[in-house]
Amino acid sequence: IITMMTTQVAWADDVSTTWSCSMAKAQKTCTFDIDIRGEITPSTLEDLKNALAERRGIMSREGDAHLWLEGIDIDSKGGDVQAAIDIGRLLRAEDAPLEIGPNQECLSACVLILAGATWRNVHGRIGIHRPYIENIETLKTNFDRKDVQKLYNNMTELIRSHLREMNVSDRLADDMMIVPPEQVRF
Repeated sequence: IITMMTTQVAWADDVSTTWSCSMAKAQKTCTFDIDIRGEITPSTLEDLKNALAERRGIMSREGDAHLWLEGIDIDSKGGDVQAAIDIGRLLRAEDAPLEIGPNQECLSACVLILAGATWRNVHGRIGIHRPYIENIETLKTNFDRKDVQKLYNNMTELIRSHLREMNVSDRLADDMMIVPPEQVRF
């Protein structure tokens, strides 16, 4: 006898969940998947926290499951660097796997999320470049070149620190910084 129940919750345009449980030969198997799509923002972090809390609730309710299979799937062109770092830390704390499927991408700040995953399954494309600094044109008129360079140095050190914390070579930060923000190196 096989029984299946499925639900999907969209926390926002960028994070959704799907889960199901089936019974075969008196053993229950459950799956819980999280999809992250689009731009990475601070709300992506909050939505992911909500999705993980939903997962914990379902696991508690379906506690008699013989096997739990779970995955987090991402397809993003990047976004907010600090939000990506925080999501990477959250994935590390949750010991979460991350997958980039075929025809999917993890670009720019998304790479900082990928660094946090404890298990990475990559079938799509990964791309890096130097992060954008918001309103750089405004900065150029209100700050001198040294101030803008200081902002980039601080951003580079933030990225380096995160990569070291995630046990990823901080050379990746150097590789990112040599690619202009309007280009992508795959």
